[in-house]
Amino acid sequence: MTLKIALFENHLTPVEDDCFAIVQDKEIVTQEDLIKTMTGRGLSLTDTEIGRVMNEQAHAIRESLLDGKAIEMPLMTITPVVKGTFTNNDDVYDPERHTIEFKVKLGDSLDVDVSQIPVVKVKPTTKTPMILIAEDRFSDTINQTLTPNGTLVVQGEDLKVNTDADDEGLFFKINNADTRAERYHNNTDSKLEVKVPASLPAGATCNLEIRKRYKGNKKLFVFTYNIDFVVAGA
Repeated sequence: MTLKIALFENHLTPVEDDCFAIVQDKEIVTQEDLIKTMTGRGLSLTDTEIGRVMNEQAHAIRESLLDGKAIEMPLMTITPVVKGTFTNNDDVYDPERHTIEFKVKLGDSLDVDVSQIPVVKVKPTTKTPMILIAEDRFSDTINQTLTPNGTLVVQGEDLKVNTDADDEGLFFKINNADTRAERYHNNTDSKLEVKVPASLPAGATCNLEIRKRYKGNKKLFVFTYNIDFVVAGA
């Protein structure tokens, strides 16, 4: 197997024809696949026994994280971090303005030598909407800030959406909550210009997501722009 990449024009740099890579056709390995790999190495444990151990480990990790603890294992390190702005030294944690997220780092037993990963350049294999850059007009920032009630200009490929479909459009994702853009000043394949929802909580970390269907296709295509935006304060 190889790591397949496709190149796209980078609108964030002044260099003409500058490109960045996006991984294509990622092969997903499930817990069941991992179990089969483990038992295939000659372990005396059965698939069911290994599955129970992995589930119990996940339960123990979840309980520790809920206690506010960090996890340090040969496999990985998980550290809780608090996102959001505190007004002064007397301010306290407010779930309306602050969020808890987790940073994950590979541990010593997963010390991957990336030089051994074979990489091959391919053409984009899946037709999908794609965000390449997002500019917040009020703060005059790119890929940094979202200003509630302000204007956000998103540039990319295949962006045009059916605004009459409730499950299509530009969505603002904060934790498990999704807020759909309702006002579009521009809606073309290369550019979306929308009003940022006023309900986004100040200080929260937010990601953007495009959801759309192509003509003649009932499938909903989803592209998540994995850039952490910070919602500006009032």
